[in-house]
Amino acid sequence: MAETMRSIAILGGGSAGWMTALYLQTALAATGRAKIAIELVESEDIGIIGVGEATVPTLRGTLAVMGIPEAEFLVRANATFKNGIKFQDWKEPGNAFMHPFEPPSLSDGFSIAQHWVNVRNNGGNVKQFDRAVVLTPALCDAGGSPKVWSSQPYDAPIPYAYHLDAVKFAAYMQELAVSRGVKRTAGTVVDVTLAEDGSISSLQTKEGATIRADLFIDCSGFASGLIEKTLKDPFVPYDDLLCDRAVAFQVPFTDAKHRIRPYTTSAAKPAGWIWEIDLFDRMGTGYVYSSAFISDEKAEEELCRHHGVDRKTVTPRRLPMRVGRRTNSWVKNCVAIGLSSGFIEPLESTGIYLIESSIKLLIDHIGYQRPVDALVSRYNELMRTTYDDIRDFIVAHYVTSPRRDTPFWRAYTNDVKISDRLAAHLELWRHRVPMGSDIHSPLVLFNNNNYTFILAGMDLLPKATPYDAIMDVARSEALLSRMRQIQTSAMTMHADHRDYLIKVRGSFGGASAPFVAAR
Repeated sequence: MAETMRSIAILGGGSAGWMTALYLQTALAATGRAKIAIELVESEDIGIIGVGEATVPTLRGTLAVMGIPEAEFLVRANATFKNGIKFQDWKEPGNAFMHPFEPPSLSDGFSIAQHWVNVRNNGGNVKQFDRAVVLTPALCDAGGSPKVWSSQPYDAPIPYAYHLDAVKFAAYMQELAVSRGVKRTAGTVVDVTLAEDGSISSLQTKEGATIRADLFIDCSGFASGLIEKTLKDPFVPYDDLLCDRAVAFQVPFTDAKHRIRPYTTSAAKPAGWIWEIDLFDRMGTGYVYSSAFISDEKAEEELCRHHGVDRKTVTPRRLPMRVGRRTNSWVKNCVAIGLSSGFIEPLESTGIYLIESSIKLLIDHIGYQRPVDALVSRYNELMRTTYDDIRDFIVAHYVTSPRRDTPFWRAYTNDVKISDRLAAHLELWRHRVPMGSDIHSPLVLFNNNNYTFILAGMDLLPKATPYDAIMDVARSEALLSRMRQIQTSAMTMHADHRDYLIKVRGSFGGASAPFVAAR
């Protein structure tokens, strides 16, 4: 029988460390079955990257499990709602399409996406795909919240996620975790002691503290102080993702009536892409790029030019990115979570999701036991699959884009070798619309619907399918017409994004005024 685990030590704070501490405290230590001491050690000298962060809909469930009121989270993290991502200029300059969280509905046994393809392939007139099959793009155009006024916490007629301030979010997670019993130790780890079997025995800080535990969690970011520097787990780079740097800054809103967009924007650029994320009182923006094709200085100029900002008025933050994953995220009695486990460029906002999935898998594979080889092996297998699945989806954006107007974009045709699995999927989807059975991974964040929206946006849905001859075109046209009616009706029901957020903030115990314009 495995020995009982009695203590967990977490190296590093930020979103990864404090989310892990709070989730574990809630799921493990707060029960009546056992008491597990959780201690987090973090250096006062290491800051948190806070340029505005986007998430995916799984965060709603994670926050709910941790017992966090949604309204309180929205205020404390300066958060807004996110209905999806708008891709600008990825197909060609001037073109835009949405990747919404809302999946196409099923009608007559087929996805409405297949009905759209049927009408298009048989000569019918169709709206742009994303606008024909779901509500979200029209809602985003109107600045609509995913919620109606009567929506309950963490619920809405369509799926949604959040934009949040990473610094405020981490501080909020810390406050909750400490209030629930997590011990915080301020200090810089300078030495790690190993046991005879090669596992970690203790951490020593320069301030003189010694931290002992049964399980150590490495949330030290790209430094990977435990999993790599101490336990020597190899890092696996993702060579099929060319972007390796970002430069970012914040743009305060100065107009009290400034529109708060309920979506993330990704605008394709000569050597990468620029994100825009609207929080309640400011926008976070950054240029994700490949240093092989543009310098840091030129990237900063490109980002300023995109926003019409004088370079002298902003202080861009340069962010090196180590893109790839660990060979094993769990080695001996150490689990890497967050950037120490791996990183995939933020094109589809998966950073916090990867923290979430790591924590939840850890819960599934540890219980109250010290590490067991079979459970560790399965955890590592699932984490490798999770990272590789997301990597394939991100790579698909680049290799399906018809843009080849700069050396960066041409490199995705001439130099990048994609995975065999992605190559097989793209070949399959030349002949029919992606289906649920195509994705076989045990943990799937991006399924056939997500790929369908990207392929449609790049105008790569098949021009002929096996279903064209057997589906009734008139029926497909009627279903698309019905969807237009649903869209029109729904637009009158959803709350305005800004108005909904102001109501939440105003009702939160008077904690926040509706808006304070930047000076």
